[in-house]
Amino acid sequence: MMTKEQAANMAVRAVTEYESQMGEYARRHQSIAESMARNKGKLRHTCDRLALGLVRDIDAGTIDRVASETGCLDLPVKLQNLFTERQKAEERKGQIEGISGFQNRELLLHPKTGEFSEKVSEHQSLITSFERELDRFDLPEFRWLYARRAHESKSDTAFQSFLRVVTLADHREERALEKVRQALGDLTFAQVVDDYHRTETSLAFHREELETWQSKHRTLAAAVKSHEELRDWLSRFDSIALDYLRKCLSAHLQETDFDWLYGNIRKEGKALVAQCHALQKKSAYFSDMRGFLEKEMEDRRERCRSIRRVEAKWRARPNDYLYDDKSNWLQTLPRKKRQSTSKHVTWVDTMHHNVDSYEDYDDYHLLMESTVTFLAYDAFALSADERMPYEGFSRTVIDELDDFRDDHDMERPDYRELRALVAEGEIAEADMIAETDMIAETDVEGDPAQSWDEADEGDDAAAVAAVAAVALLEIQDDMPDSLGVEAS
Repeated sequence: MMTKEQAANMAVRAVTEYESQMGEYARRHQSIAESMARNKGKLRHTCDRLALGLVRDIDAGTIDRVASETGCLDLPVKLQNLFTERQKAEERKGQIEGISGFQNRELLLHPKTGEFSEKVSEHQSLITSFERELDRFDLPEFRWLYARRAHESKSDTAFQSFLRVVTLADHREERALEKVRQALGDLTFAQVVDDYHRTETSLAFHREELETWQSKHRTLAAAVKSHEELRDWLSRFDSIALDYLRKCLSAHLQETDFDWLYGNIRKEGKALVAQCHALQKKSAYFSDMRGFLEKEMEDRRERCRSIRRVEAKWRARPNDYLYDDKSNWLQTLPRKKRQSTSKHVTWVDTMHHNVDSYEDYDDYHLLMESTVTFLAYDAFALSADERMPYEGFSRTVIDELDDFRDDHDMERPDYRELRALVAEGEIAEADMIAETDMIAETDVEGDPAQSWDEADEGDDAAAVAAVAAVALLEIQDDMPDSLGVEAS
């Protein structure tokens, strides 16, 4: 028997072990997420290339054909909307050209000699002059006298006269008037006020005039700018529309069914569609791997929660004894889970690497071109550096594997058939290239047609590789599953 304190300490070690295992899974989960992001970028780039090859111009017939073969049925509508926008732009451009002053815009808007510019400058100068003139009246004495309406003739009542005597108002006003005369000239206060009012009126007038001419300048300048933008847009309409339609098509392609598209697309686009199909499958498999890792992490997380619940109870009464042996739950099982975790992460690492590093899209194209139904996972395994994890584990992780094997009555993949299809396709392709070269050599003016995704390898190298692959098939035997991996 062990005390509850001993069991609680054992529980802490078990939780630590499970958390360590969760960390192993989490690191793989993050790494696969990064691969998914990169793969999404590759798919987008490949769809961009495919859209570039399909949409060569903005002719309605071209767009109708592309819409039909890609399923992007709103593409002709988008083209028509573009034409409508062009018509509106042309109409707006014509309206601007009919605006008063537009034809003489250079004479009106020139920064130095334009009429509008000169008027704005003239009134700004006058405003500055009148503002300076108005500043002369910014005297405390003037403001005080103006507020007392000293410039107006008025008759005081007897009481008001009395107050003026008592408060020495006449004396204070005379002193203020003297200060005003010293600052503004030897004028009566009424004359000073008249000057003040004329200055205020002139300043207000020229401010209104400035706003009028500035408004005319802004309106015409905005029209000229709009006209230039419309003219530029219209001059580049074809390229703008082409780029827009390609982006719309690419966005559609990234979400399409590439199995269907491969059968519907023109021959020149099939290689890129095959690559898109492979990239789409990569994303699906990455998602499956992450789903498997998430389930395992949740399993460890739930185990930690269960252990922590009882640990808290044991800590409350540390000296009591446990009559049940908890070592299997808290020691043996975590060790076994560590072993399975080590296997899982190793196999997931291999699976992740094989899927992520697959680049044999020419071979993938050959497989899609054949009449044989194949699984992308098997195609990835075919050219992998390491063997894929054994079939049982692969079926646990990859959702579509079970159904595919059952539908095709397969216990495991037949790589020999896939290799034969690839080899036959490479030989046929090499023969076709050689024949094309012969035709091109005898035709001085001709230029052999090239696909959108022309292979980089030489013709001879492709032919030699194909023959070598066939020779290898003739001597290769099936290899049974062993040591947790299967023959590839």
